[in-house]
Amino acid sequence: MRTPFYEKGVNIQTNIDTINNDKPHIVVGTPGRILDLATKRKALDLSHVKHFVLDECDRMLAELDMRRDVQTIFRYRQALDCTEHELQPTLFIHHSVFNFSRTYART
Repeated sequence: MRTPFYEKGVNIQTNIDTINNDKPHIVVGTPGRILDLATKRKALDLSHVKHFVLDECDRMLAELDMRRDVQTIFRYRQALDCTEHELQPTLFIHHSVFNFSRTYART
């Protein structure tokens, strides 16, 4: 199983070459780089994405730029009208945030 990691600071052409040559099964990357590869460069096809995992989403979504990128990725994926695969987001948050929210959340 091929799982490359795409992040800012790495040459974008290297990422595009990896996508074209290795055909990754799982894509791991920062929201900004994934967005760039999918929308601007048209190198990453999101139409077959089944799962979208956000690790440390509490921290990621707290940063405005990252939140915008994540929202744009979701909207872009929805705009592809991919009825073949329903996108299933999975969000990971720090246990202390989860415990705090469980303690003080109103039901």
